[in-house]
Amino acid sequence: MIGIHFSGTGNTKHCVEKLVKLLDVSAQSFPLEHTQMIQILEEHDIIVLGYPTQFSNAPIIVRDFIKNHSSLWNGKKVFCVNTMGLFSGDGTGCTARILRKFGATILGGLQIKMPDSVCDSKLLKKTPEENREIVRQADQKIEAAARQIKQGNYPQDGLSFFSHLEGLFGQRLWFYGKTAGYTDKLKISEKCVGCGRCIGTCNYNAINNANDADSHDLNCRMAEYAKAVVDGRPHFHISIVNQVSPFCDCHGENDVAVVPDLGMFASFDPVALDQACIDAVNAAPVIESSVLAQRERIHHDHFTDIHPKTDWRSQIEHAEKIGLGTARYELITL
Repeated sequence: MIGIHFSGTGNTKHCVEKLVKLLDVSAQSFPLEHTQMIQILEEHDIIVLGYPTQFSNAPIIVRDFIKNHSSLWNGKKVFCVNTMGLFSGDGTGCTARILRKFGATILGGLQIKMPDSVCDSKLLKKTPEENREIVRQADQKIEAAARQIKQGNYPQDGLSFFSHLEGLFGQRLWFYGKTAGYTDKLKISEKCVGCGRCIGTCNYNAINNANDADSHDLNCRMAEYAKAVVDGRPHFHISIVNQVSPFCDCHGENDVAVVPDLGMFASFDPVALDQACIDAVNAAPVIESSVLAQRERIHHDHFTDIHPKTDWRSQIEHAEKIGLGTARYELITL
């Protein structure tokens, strides 16, 4: 036995993993997008398939996966699990009918109410305490279903003809267009500050940043990440300009400092602070035994002389543009 789940928020993942472990403590559960999913399915005959209900329908990703790998299901025994915020109807039946066409045996179905993930519906919003109670009741239902299954009595939620009518006329008939295809409405606008939270939150690794971006893009992203951290929060910044190395600290190798130690700089404005530190380094004498002393100093800029293909100014300019701070400063020496 294995569990397969499509779970954008973790609701369905929780339910499938809990049910599978109650039925077989040694069984594993996998996300639908697992890179070895085809091989995993080929190696198992009993499958717990879970997904959320979307307008009384299975997600198109799940339906397409089943259809695009139709030969995998012949002879498989499938128990369908679907989660819902308010109403499902025949959420399990939507995949069960497709699976039967491809030769699968449907063992049963379980429809479980979980905290809703539709953010723009006041009707479905709950307090944290209410959501915890919903999860507690869901766990109880899963535990009861596991006891039934162990006795050979599989729940049949959403699989009856009456359930089919409920789902069809309750929602699907009126909102089918919302689940008929993939959306192109998800966009990254200029409001994105590059905090990376969407990358960390997405269970399906569907969001990523380009690793091959040039130094200009990297500089801009670093400014945006800083903005995301300090935005709306009190902040004060300290930079210690000592041991100014010719390469990034993340490098495994390095060299002697390129200028003498300059001390400590501090400011409430991170952009002004960076600009002041840059100006101080550029005004400092070059250490003759350093990499910088060996370079042709034609740019009147220590950083550019060491790395002529990069431009630190792009980070300062972008930081000012997004409102992180200003490059203008007054230097007070103590």
